[in-house]
Amino acid sequence: MKRGQHSSSGFSLLELLASISVIVLIGWVFMQSEHSGTKTKAQRIKCINNLKNIGLAARIFANDNENQTPSDVLRQGGKTNLATLSASGYFRILSNELVTPRILACPSDMRILESPNFTTLSNMNVSFFANPSGRAAAGSSELLYGDRNLQTNGTAISNGLFEMSPNLNVGWTKEIHEEQGDVAFGDGSVQQFDNRSFSEAMRSRFSTNVLLIP
Repeated sequence: MKRGQHSSSGFSLLELLASISVIVLIGWVFMQSEHSGTKTKAQRIKCINNLKNIGLAARIFANDNENQTPSDVLRQGGKTNLATLSASGYFRILSNELVTPRILACPSDMRILESPNFTTLSNMNVSFFANPSGRAAAGSSELLYGDRNLQTNGTAISNGLFEMSPNLNVGWTKEIHEEQGDVAFGDGSVQQFDNRSFSEAMRSRFSTNVLLIP
């Protein structure tokens, strides 16, 4: 047998340090992933709560104004002002019921700029579209509000008036909730939709609506 040959199953110091580094890296990636998931879930819950509170504000407004919508009050019975009405202008009419403009922001919406008051409110402070003809009432299934990042046939819908009809393939961009969205209805409920379920709901449940996109 040749002398000088030596074998060992033990770790060298370099191998041990490398193994520790890999374990630490895996642990860091896992914690980052879990933290990100928890943060995303918390933001989604906050978005849903904001929409529920906006729906409640609309119910209070309707009760105090003979079942009229904010756009009914603004248009004074006509439709001539609808073309010039913006999403932020619509929500300014609800300012007494909403109390704070912060409720109009989704925490997952990176575009949003915080507005200190309703006087300076613009579309850049609003995360949600509004259906100016939608009525808040018990048992109502009308579409009222939802995340602004709508798209149709793969193209993001720009701000302004958008006629959403059941025959359109409407969904969400990745911008806020990764091709998902939250929608508030006239009865005060809020539902989460992905692109497929929203298009299906559009075709089976919703009539044509003109939406104000911020």
